[in-house]
Amino acid sequence: TDSVVVNGDNFSLTYNKWKGQLVSYTVSGQEFMQRPLYMNFWRPLVDNDYGNHLYRISGVFKEDAKQTWGPETILKQTADSITIEVKRLFFIIRSAQHTTYTIFPDGSIKVKASTTFDKGLPELPRYGMRFQIPQQFENMQYYGRGPHENYQDRKTASLVGLYSQKVEDNFVPYIRPQENGNRCDVRWVQFTDSTGKGLRIEGFPTVDVVAHHFPLEDLDFYKEDPDRRHTIDIVKKDMVEICIDLKQRGVGGDDSWGARPFDKYRLLNQNYSLEFVLKPVLPN
Repeated sequence: TDSVVVNGDNFSLTYNKWKGQLVSYTVSGQEFMQRPLYMNFWRPLVDNDYGNHLYRISGVFKEDAKQTWGPETILKQTADSITIEVKRLFFIIRSAQHTTYTIFPDGSIKVKASTTFDKGLPELPRYGMRFQIPQQFENMQYYGRGPHENYQDRKTASLVGLYSQKVEDNFVPYIRPQENGNRCDVRWVQFTDSTGKGLRIEGFPTVDVVAHHFPLEDLDFYKEDPDRRHTIDIVKKDMVEICIDLKQRGVGGDDSWGARPFDKYRLLNQNYSLEFVLKPVLPN
């Protein structure tokens, strides 16, 4: 079979072995995976990325996270959990991926993703996972840095606290569409609808989170592209896209016409690992 299906008292999930993705997560009849959960190494280019030519240096990461081959999928069961252990290979970047999904009786899923990158690869723009949930889960509450956007090299003025907002409030209307709205050092974040039902993400220990009503691709284009030049061209869509990251490359250097971020804000290692829990939020 091409799929692994796990059913519980109030939930069901499906992992597609052919695609290498968690394609379905249903709780109390509500499907959360409007688009599957998969690895993501690319971010929409910021103005400074053009200045230091990140798009030319690291462009290999833009599509490759979707193109994998899975040599092995192993199922393990204990008294209180089921684990789907997955080993996959990325075609273009010649790197190894190891992901585990541990499912518990309450419907929560502990996800751990680890990647060993080929030694000859350029630096990563980001390391994380992405997926989409239905639009109605637009109420966002999180415990992390805020209230405005922040990045690992731009977060001193963003204090750790409890913040509540709409997903659309994450969007920062830069004149040219680009990566925006990140939140660093997030202990947990949840997305709920008007009834209080929703999905919660807990970092181990923390994650970065970006959430918008449109996919990353809507923000990402080259300056020569005539189709999307201004924020007015970004149209709200019927979904919430969520990026869960270990971290992103820093967004700035000492100048905007060639300087890279300081090395401590770059992703230069060969091995990275991300860990978090997905769990349902049910009305009281």
